[in-house]
Amino acid sequence: MLFQSPFSTRSAQALQVIAFGHQHLRVAAAVLLVLAMGGGGGAYALSQANQSAQEALGQVGQVVEAVEPLPFNAEAEASANDFTLYHSSIVRKTDSNASLLKRLGVRDAQALQFINQNAQAKKLSGYSGRSIAAQTNPEGQLQSLMLRYPQGDGVRFTRLSVKRDAQGQLQASEETGYLQAQPALGYATVRGTIYAAMDAAHIPDAVGDQLISIFSNEIDFQRNLKRGDSFKIAYEVLTADGEAMGAGRVLGAEFVNGKQTYSAVWFQEASSKGGYYSLSGESLHKAYLAAPLKFTRITSGFGMREHPIWHGLRPHKGVDYGAPIGTPIMAMADGTVKFAGWQNGYGNCVELQHANGRSTFYAHMSKIAVRQGEKIAQSEVIGNVGATGWATGPHLHFEFRINEEYQSPDLMAQETGTAPLSSPRARQAFAAVANSMRTQFASAHAVQLASLQ
Repeated sequence: MLFQSPFSTRSAQALQVIAFGHQHLRVAAAVLLVLAMGGGGGAYALSQANQSAQEALGQVGQVVEAVEPLPFNAEAEASANDFTLYHSSIVRKTDSNASLLKRLGVRDAQALQFINQNAQAKKLSGYSGRSIAAQTNPEGQLQSLMLRYPQGDGVRFTRLSVKRDAQGQLQASEETGYLQAQPALGYATVRGTIYAAMDAAHIPDAVGDQLISIFSNEIDFQRNLKRGDSFKIAYEVLTADGEAMGAGRVLGAEFVNGKQTYSAVWFQEASSKGGYYSLSGESLHKAYLAAPLKFTRITSGFGMREHPIWHGLRPHKGVDYGAPIGTPIMAMADGTVKFAGWQNGYGNCVELQHANGRSTFYAHMSKIAVRQGEKIAQSEVIGNVGATGWATGPHLHFEFRINEEYQSPDLMAQETGTAPLSSPRARQAFAAVANSMRTQFASAHAVQLASLQ
């Protein structure tokens, strides 16, 4: 067995450091100091290192040379400070024009005065939730400002801008553009309410409203939702110059409720107004909605009951839905407004005439949103829940009639009103749409998982 002494080991280390020290003197000195503290052999290593360091220092020379400074270029200096700063923010409900400009880095009294006085520009702080962008020079003088907002028709948007012209004067203008529909995918798991699941998956509430409407005849979203239910959804995002303005139409959805899976895809034939179908091609359109309110709580059913005001058993000719004042009331089916106004104990009420002698009646409304003779589409809001007339609290009294005879609203579920695909060509076109939607559903979950990583 060979034996190597600590002295010989440290000496070897010292020689390696000395070789390294010709190029890195300070590092070598520091390492040698550590070795010197390590034992008896360190003194020898330190002595060798000092000698090597002295030799290396003897090879170092000093060169002195005068450096001519570059001539001052005023033009280049001015151009280096001539740049634009870009700022963006979201308009808040509490904003004034002054606070909005301050947050955008605008330090320009002239611009604030102009915006406060100009008829178009002074509306800027009123568009809460909208994105706003500004450009300034390094001193904070406003060069331009832009805000976009939708016009409310689902088709157009407005560009509201303030710009400084070549003469240094500020000008405001508004111009109209057309919204573009961009496809989006979402996936969510229900842990509480449907809207909580939407929020967690960053899906707009307007998309949730459509989802509930599409599957309202198959799923009771108030009573039958289960923890762990999930849905995949393809929908449109309406954009203005690339900026999201809101949600468009739901293009397709798949909802897993317990052990049952429901699907829907939007399809429009050239000769029709379009509708939702299952992936197998069956129309999901029903002649009547499941209920006239988005979320329902039946407080009194159809038939004999104890009257809450007059007491004693009396026939109840409809169904009462308990809901807060102001809750939107939807038309149960396409129809025409037969009556809209005040009617004795019913208070504010609306009667809609439908096909085949059917009619629906809505009472105790706080507000009526339609007028007599008006054509109404299914799901259109016709008013709001109230407590007008003979009512002990806010609710909707709803009736269903066939040839003026009162019927239980339960019969409405049997009125299908479905419209099958009209031709082999339409069925072939639908099959292509359905296959595309299946592919999107398959990737929706993967998209959601990727967004969480």
